[in-house]
Amino acid sequence: MAKLFVLSLLGLHVTLVASHTCTVPEAKRTDCGYVGINEDECVKKNCCWEAAQSSDTPWCFFSAEETPACPLAFKSKGSPFDKGEMETFRSLFLTNIDVNKSGAVVASPDPDTPGGSYYFDWSRDEALTMMTLFKTSEFTPDIDQTFRRYSLWVAKVLKDSESPTGVNMRIEVKFNVPEGTAFTGPWCRPQTDAPPLRAQALMLYAEKLISLGRESEVSDLGLWDDSAPHGGLIKYNLEWIMESWKSEGCDLWEEVRNKAFFWNSMHFRAALIRGAAFARSRGDEGSAERYEKEALQVQAAIEADHFREEADGTLWVAEADNRDKDAAVPLAFATADLEDGFLSASSPRVLGSLAVLSELFCSTFRINQEDTKNGVPGVMLGRYRGDVYAGGNPWIIGTAAMAQVMYRAAKELRASAKKVDPAVVSALTRLLSVEARAVSDNRAAATALEGAADGILLRVRYHAEGLQWHLPEQFDRESGMGKSAKDLTWSFATVLDAMAERGEGEEKTQYFLRFA
Repeated sequence: MAKLFVLSLLGLHVTLVASHTCTVPEAKRTDCGYVGINEDECVKKNCCWEAAQSSDTPWCFFSAEETPACPLAFKSKGSPFDKGEMETFRSLFLTNIDVNKSGAVVASPDPDTPGGSYYFDWSRDEALTMMTLFKTSEFTPDIDQTFRRYSLWVAKVLKDSESPTGVNMRIEVKFNVPEGTAFTGPWCRPQTDAPPLRAQALMLYAEKLISLGRESEVSDLGLWDDSAPHGGLIKYNLEWIMESWKSEGCDLWEEVRNKAFFWNSMHFRAALIRGAAFARSRGDEGSAERYEKEALQVQAAIEADHFREEADGTLWVAEADNRDKDAAVPLAFATADLEDGFLSASSPRVLGSLAVLSELFCSTFRINQEDTKNGVPGVMLGRYRGDVYAGGNPWIIGTAAMAQVMYRAAKELRASAKKVDPAVVSALTRLLSVEARAVSDNRAAATALEGAADGILLRVRYHAEGLQWHLPEQFDRESGMGKSAKDLTWSFATVLDAMAERGEGEEKTQYFLRFA
């Protein structure tokens, strides 16, 4: 099938046949449109249009000759961000934490975004932020006090068992700051990832207190105490998972409902396994065994509900049956990996998932294509296929999470004495756009992944520099300018996490990459 163009000149109609071909197998089609595009609009974009048998296959797609590519192979010369830039990120990150000594974390100080005010304490963002703060900080007296106030904040918002909105308070979506009262406006509820994330954040603090010989404070703060209500805040949240993890909830983006989201399930599993170890350390063998047994059920459900395979053999992970290609997947890889061998960063399925998403968002966003043409390395991920929020744009959180997973995969490969699995080689050739021989041994594969991850963060750097390092929620899909919420706490957290994964305290050669 060739595309036809009709020109009208002095009353004469001339039909021109384009030099490219639109005969592309459905399995190989790359989306060139957007949700709701029709044939006329598709053709105006110089794209191909043909009906498809599968609902997951785009009708508006790139020709074989024009399919965009964002090769990730990149030879890095040093750190994507210098010390001063990282200090700026951290300063802006800390500004949104423990607001007015309340223990609360605001998602963003921005009161005016396409989604309304972000000056709320989101249960998810709060817990993830505190985990990042713990993992990227020395445990100074200030950090100690910040976590103490956070523990008190959690106790405050969970003092009532039921929210005025009718859901259990543990799965309420967000809270007013500094009051700690539940937001009662319309929203996607319940938010079932809140209990596992909250439990994990509190366990980090409790474990630190115990390691310092301050076990009494774990009880005093009500983190884990048989005499406390519900056995303490950690057990209270873990028990919600035990009772209700199979129930329907909202996705990470708070838009659609399902009983099986990969993001949620990965954190159910992580919280239960970590909870089992914590319970055992507290002498609660009964709870430990229950949590371990349930974690195995969650893992089996993940494998059954979310594992996919493409026609070419690429293994990948779907977020849900109603939301398949989604950046929630690499975010889960980055934040819920226990490094216990399940979905390890260097596995074919994890690397294949990154490849599938990289290709999707390379073709979706014009700014990705323009950056590549201009020599800017990397790629930026959006939220999911067909996103329309604020126009549907690249987000920093998914992009930085992808880089973090790649750094971790590189470490795993460097530490391995085994020959690189052929399935890993295959996934890497697709992800990085390199020949198999370039990633056929562990050292070469690790170096290639590290360079590609640096390139991804350099693309974020390229667009953040003009904002004086004030990281927004999104970058515009056409121009690359900052968009939506300003100074998004989670944006800072994911960049800090990725850079921590990259360096682990090592001094790296600093440099600035300039683009013409």
